[in-house]
Amino acid sequence: MPAVGTFHLTMTAEEAVEASLAFRYAAIMPIHFEDWAHFSEGRDAIMLAFEAAGLDQRLLWPERGHEVCFDLHT
Repeated sequence: MPAVGTFHLTMTAEEAVEASLAFRYAAIMPIHFEDWAHFSEGRDAIMLAFEAAGLDQRLLWPERGHEVCFDLHT
């Protein structure tokens, strides 16, 4: 049994693709997909899923440990 039991705490890469379709013009920034035992897919799986859906150009990969700022007025 996984460390979190039967609870579904994070999205799979495919679920993230589906969610991104609801936000047609949004950039997608994957976070919290490494370092814990219950994370089953990493950056490669996310990239592959978004590439297959033709959405990989919407992915933004923040640099670990750095602040991310957005201009919401553009």
